[in-house]
Order: sequence, then structure tokens, then C-alpha cells
Amino acid sequence: MEPLLADAIQKSLNFLYTATALWFYAALFDLKSYYPRTLRVIHVLASINIVLFLAVVTRLMPYPATWVNLLYLGGMLLLLGISIRILRDRRYGNVLFIASLWVNGMPILPAILKNLGVPWAPSITIMDNLILWPLISLVLVTLGMVKFAKNEAEKKLLAKDLALRNSQESERILDQRVSERTQQLEQSNHRLKLEIAERETLHHQLQGALTRKRELMAAQRQFFAMASHEFRTPLAIIDATAQRLALSHELEAEQAARSEQAAEKLAESENASTTLNAMSKIRRATLRMSRMIDNFLNMDKLELVNVPDAITLELIDLRQLILANAEHYRSLTNHSINLDLPDNAVMVLCDPYMINLVISNLIDNAIKYSTMGTALEIALSEVKGQAQIQVRDAGSGIAADQLEKIFEKYFRGSDNKQIQGTGLGLHVSRKIAESHDGSLTVSSEVGIGSTLVFSLPLSESG
Repeated sequence: MEPLLADAIQKSLNFLYTATALWFYAALFDLKSYYPRTLRVIHVLASINIVLFLAVVTRLMPYPATWVNLLYLGGMLLLLGISIRILRDRRYGNVLFIASLWVNGMPILPAILKNLGVPWAPSITIMDNLILWPLISLVLVTLGMVKFAKNEAEKKLLAKDLALRNSQESERILDQRVSERTQQLEQSNHRLKLEIAERETLHHQLQGALTRKRELMAAQRQFFAMASHEFRTPLAIIDATAQRLALSHELEAEQAARSEQAAEKLAESENASTTLNAMSKIRRATLRMSRMIDNFLNMDKLELVNVPDAITLELIDLRQLILANAEHYRSLTNHSINLDLPDNAVMVLCDPYMINLVISNLIDNAIKYSTMGTALEIALSEVKGQAQIQVRDAGSGIAADQLEKIFEKYFRGSDNKQIQGTGLGLHVSRKIAESHDGSLTVSSEVGIGSTLVFSLPLSESG
């Protein structure tokens, strides 16, 4: 190596030393965390030193002695300023590093100033400070590193102790919560057991009540069946006897009409008319009692037994049922009954006995609530796949707030308490209609009359 090149490389190591010192103290003072803007200035200054070092080594430029002194002076002053700022911010953990900086840099500053030609600079050279001050600086840095390591160890130990205490506290809280939750679960389990026991008791009581109810229902059905049988026979005898007496008096009336004696004829005619009216009342009473029994039996059948099992379906013509009922009631009432029936048969699939009871209930209801001397109107029509029976009377009508109540069991209108009845006819009739997928509705105007509309699905095969 040429002597001039070796001398240039040796002198240019001052650039490398300055750059290394800047980065070293930047790391010791932790500028990245506390003073990031100052750290960028350190990086710029250190980079200039590295560039000049490489330029001198590669002979791109001669050794610039002035630049060495200026860059070192600038870097040292920057580090001294940073150290003062650190002390001002009370970061006393870096005191040894600051002392190391001052011990290492302060003795060199006079020599740098002399090299730069400052007239008032002391007569000291860099070589005069070569051994003692760097050694003291190294000792201070070492002590600072030891203190730093100790502080870090203490921090880790404190952090470990804190983590341990936190872990113990968390474990204690967890144990407490587990204990509380366990107690809650035990209490919930105890309450659940009590509730289960209570529900089992209620279940047994309910089963017993249901059993007793079934027994009572069975006894009720048995009683109704027996009562029906016991009542129907004498009612049938009374009705038949009344019919025979009525026919007998009609024959006597005819014979009296052919008699020559006018006075006797008139007396016998009046007597026969009185007897016929009495017989008609007897027949109406027996019919009412018979229908009442039918209503009770059908209510029991529809409410206590599965509806499909209680119905016997047959294909019937509603026209014939209406004609038979109208003819029967014409012989028992003074009201005229007007019919509006289609010419063709209206076939429905239903239980004939139940549907006949509904028609009978509707006609009897219209007769009971009609004004004397008025007519009843019964119409049959087909509307949207439904057979629709309308029974219209000319009675006093029904108040709007009672229109739906009349279908309730045992309900009697407040204005009709004097009219005999059980309050079952319309209730049972609606139940029968609903059991056949039909409906029973009412419309009414007070003072004008009421119309009951009974609808059943038409038979598809009819």
C-alpha cells in the first residue's frame, strides 16, 4: 500500500469514528422512542461521515481535514444538546451515559477548535487526551450498561411479580366465580327438583281429576241415553194420542156439520175447535221436549266425543228435509211458512239426524220469536259451492251487542225472558254446522226481524 493512501485511510477513520459515536449514543439515549426527529438528524450526519469515509478510501477526493473537524464538532455539539434535553426531561437513568459523553467529548473540543484556527482555543492536541479520557468514558459507559441491565432485570422481575400477582388474583377471582356459580347451580338444581316434584304432584292430581271427569262424563252420557229412552217413549205416546184425538174430533165436527139441528151443530163445532187447539198445544209441547232432549244429546256427543266419530255421513237432499220440517210445523202453528226452494235437488254429505235437528231448531226459533200473525220465510240456494239455508222471521230483532252471544250455551236474550227455551238450540246448531265444515250466522234489525243463515258444503258427487 502506498504511504499516502495508508495515511489517508488512517485519517479518514475519524469519519467512521464520528458516525459510530453518533449511532452509539443515539441507541444509548433511546432517541427512537423519545426524540424521533432528532434521531433523523443523527442519521443524516452519520451518513455524511460514512460517505466521506468511502470517498477518501476510494480516492474520489483527498482527505478533508477541515470537514473532519467540522463534522466531529457538529456531532459532539448535537449530542451535548441532546444530553442537556435528557436531563431537563428528568430521564436520570441516562446520567452515566451522559457523563461518559461529556468525559469523552469535552477534552477533545479544545483540540478541534485549535485545528479550526480559533484564536482563543487552548493549546491542546488530540494526542494529549488519547489514553485517560477515553478510558474514563469507557468505564462510565460500562457502569451505565450494568445499571441499565440491572434496571431491566428489575423491571422484568417486577413484571414477573406483577404477572404472578395478577395470575394469583385472576385465579382467586376465577375460584370465587366458580364457587358462586356452583352455588347458583346448586340452588337452581334444588329449585328445579322442587319444581319437578311440584309438577309431578300436579300431574298426578290432574290425572286424577281427568279420570274423575271421564267417569262423570261417562255417567252423564249414560244418564242422557237413559233419559232419552225414558222420555221418548211417553212423549211418543202423548203425541200419538193427541193426533188420534184430533182426528176423532175432526170426524165429530164433520158429522155435526151434517146434522139438521143448527144450534147443536154450532156448539159441537166450537167444542171441536177448542179441542183441536188443545191437541195442537199438546203436540207442540211434546215436540219441544223431544227437541230439547235431542239438543242435550247432541251437545254431549259433539263436546265429549271426537267429532268424526260422532257423525254418520249420508248423501241427502236438503230440499226434502226442509219440506218435511215445514209441513210438520205448519200443522203445529198459526204462522204461515213460505218456502223458496230450487227446482233441482241440493245434495250434501252430512249426518241426516243432526242436520234435521238444525233445521228444526231454526224454524222453531223463528216461530217462538215471531210476532203473532206474521209469516216465516225459508229459502234454499247454492252460493259458491255452498248450500245456503236462510230462515227469516218478523220478530222484534236482536240487539247488535247480542248477535254473537245468542250462540253461547244457555244464553237467553234480556228482552225474551218470558219466552220458553233452554238456550241450547242455536249453540248446538252452530256446533253441528262447524262439525260439518259449515257455518251458522245471524243478521238482525231491531223491530224488523232476524235472518239465520245455515251453510253446508255441496256434495261433489251430487
